[in-house]
Amino acid sequence: MEDSSGADALPYHHILITQFDSLALGRFDPAAVAVLRSAAHSRRLLMLYTVRQLARNFTDATGPLPPVDDAWDLLRRAQSSAPEAVADILADPQLGTWGAHTLRRLRGVQDDDAPLWFHVGQLHALAVVAAIRAGIAGELAVPVRDSDVVLPSLGCLRLPVGLGWGHVAATVESGTVQLRDPNATVELDPNAAEPCADWFPLWSLRSTVDERTLTLRVNDLGPYRSLANPVPPAPASAATLTRWQHMLDEAWPLLVHDHPDRAGELAAAMTALVPLPAAESRFRPESSTVEDGFGSAILSEPHDAAQFAVTLVHEFQHSVLNGVRHLTPLVLASDDDFLGYAPWRDDPRPLGSMIHGIFAFIAVAEFWATQRKRSHGVDADLADFEFALWRRQTRATLDDAQGRPGLTTMGARLLKLIATRLDSLDSLAVPDHIGAAADAAATDHAMGWRACHLTPDRELVRTTVAAWLAGQPVPCELHEAVSVVVPGRKPQRLDGKTALIKMRIADPDLFARLRAENHAVAREVVGASPADVAYVAGDLAAARHLYLGELASGPDRAAAWSGLGLTLAAEGADQPARLLLSRPELARAISAAVAADTGRQPPPIALATWLADGE
Repeated sequence: MEDSSGADALPYHHILITQFDSLALGRFDPAAVAVLRSAAHSRRLLMLYTVRQLARNFTDATGPLPPVDDAWDLLRRAQSSAPEAVADILADPQLGTWGAHTLRRLRGVQDDDAPLWFHVGQLHALAVVAAIRAGIAGELAVPVRDSDVVLPSLGCLRLPVGLGWGHVAATVESGTVQLRDPNATVELDPNAAEPCADWFPLWSLRSTVDERTLTLRVNDLGPYRSLANPVPPAPASAATLTRWQHMLDEAWPLLVHDHPDRAGELAAAMTALVPLPAAESRFRPESSTVEDGFGSAILSEPHDAAQFAVTLVHEFQHSVLNGVRHLTPLVLASDDDFLGYAPWRDDPRPLGSMIHGIFAFIAVAEFWATQRKRSHGVDADLADFEFALWRRQTRATLDDAQGRPGLTTMGARLLKLIATRLDSLDSLAVPDHIGAAADAAATDHAMGWRACHLTPDRELVRTTVAAWLAGQPVPCELHEAVSVVVPGRKPQRLDGKTALIKMRIADPDLFARLRAENHAVAREVVGASPADVAYVAGDLAAARHLYLGELASGPDRAAAWSGLGLTLAAEGADQPARLLLSRPELARAISAAVAADTGRQPPPIALATWLADGE
C-alpha cells in the first residue's frame, strides 16, 4: 500500500491510499478502477502461465490434444502479430474463472465430470481464437463437449455428430477456421455476415446515454460462466436477447442520470454478464459474482429497469472488492474459523464474506435512497422498503464486523469509511408502516438464522429438559450460556416473509391470491408457509394458529419460530415473544429434545414463556 506521495509501493501492482478511499466511499475514481482492471489482467496472464507450467508436470494433462507448449507457441505468435486483438481476448472475465478452476484441478483440490485435458485444452481453444483474430495461420486440436466447440470470445459451433468429451482438428488461415473430425469437416468464418447455420455467435448488449456507454458481452456459451463448472452452452434466443437489450435501454439512463458514480464504474469496467432465466419470483432475483471473473456477473432476467440497475450495481461492487483484496488483504488468514451472521445470506459467513456483503449492500441502500425519490405509487413504497431494509441490515452487519480481531489495518479502514456512508443515510425518513415492515423482515431473518444455525450447550439442554419435565424453574445458567454456530449445517430458506412483504406492497393481487390458495404458497415463495402469509397480511389470530400447527408436527422450520415470535409480539404477548425474538435456538433445541424423550412436542408458547421466566 502506498500513499499519494509514492511511498511504500507494493512491488508490482499497487493502489494509492487516495484511490482505496475513493472506492470505499463509493466515489467513481477512473484511476482506481483502472488499477483494478490492470491487476485483474495481470492475474489472468499469471494464471495462463501457471496452467502451462503445471500442465507440463502431468502426462495426461492434454490427453488427445497436442502438448501445451504447442498452444502456447501459437498464442505467442498471435500476440506478436496482433497484440491489441489478443489483449482483448485476454480481457474476457471467463479467462479468470477458467484459470482458477483449471488450477484447482491441476492441484487436486477440486473435481468435476470433465477430464483434466478438457480444462487444460481451453488454452488450445484460446490460441486458435487468437490466431483467428490475428489473421495468422496455425493448426491445433481443440476440445469438444458433446457436439459443441466453444471458441472463447467468438461463439460456439454445434457439430452434426456428438463426440462426448472429444476433440477436433482446427486449421486457421486468413481469419477463418476449418474444424475436422472423422465424421465431418466444417468451414467457419466467424466474421462473415452469414456464418454457417450451426454457429452461435457471442452477442453483446450496448446502450449509450449522454456519451456514456455500457457494453456487456452476453456469455451464454462458455463452460466457465457458472458457479458449477463446466456447463454446456445455452444459446439465448433472439427474443431473449431483445428483452435484455430493451431492459438495458431502460436501466442505463436511470443509472447515468441518477447514479453517476455507479454508472461511471460500470462503464469503465463491467464487461460481461451471464444471463439466467427469470427467477421463479420477481421478489427474489438471482445474481452472483465469481471471484476471478472481474467485470462479470451472473444474473437472472430482471423484472424491470430498477431491478436490473440495482443488480448491476450490487454485483459490480463484489468485483471491485475482489480487485481490492487481490492488492491488499482486508482479513487476516488467522481469522478463517470465524463464522457470523450476514442478513443477505441464509448460511453462516466468514468475516471476509461479511465485508463483501457490507460493501455491496451499502451501495444497494444508497441506490434505493435515490430511487425512492424517482418512483411513484407502489414502486415508491417498494423502494422505501428496500432502502429501509438494506440500511438496517448493512448497519447491523457493519457493527458486528467492526472491531473484529481478524481485520487488517486496511480492512478496518474500509469499514470505517463505509460507516460514514451509512451515517449519511440514517437521517432519511421512511413512512412508519414501511419502516415497521422492514424492521419485522430484518428481525425475522436474524431470528430464523439463530434458530437454524446456533446451538446451545448439549449438557445444558439436557438439564433444562429435565427441569421442564419435572415442573421445575429454568436452570439459571441457561441464559448465561453462549450458543455457538454449528458449521456445515444445511441452511434453510429464511427470507420468505421478506419476499411476501415485497409482494404485498408491489403486487397486492398476487398476494391476495396466495392468501386464498394456501397450497400455492410454497410453490410461489419457496420456504414460506400459509402461516407466513397470514402474518404478513396482518391476520394475527390465523398466523398464531397456523404457526402452532406447524410446530406441533416438529420444531425444524426455523422461520416458524421467528414467525411465532413476531406474531406474539404484535399481539402483546411480550414474555414468550421476548424469548423467541432474542434466543429462538433455545426453544427449538429444547422442543426437539423434549420430543425425543417423550414422543410429544411441548406447547411452543408455554415453553417460550417458561424459558423467558428464567431470564
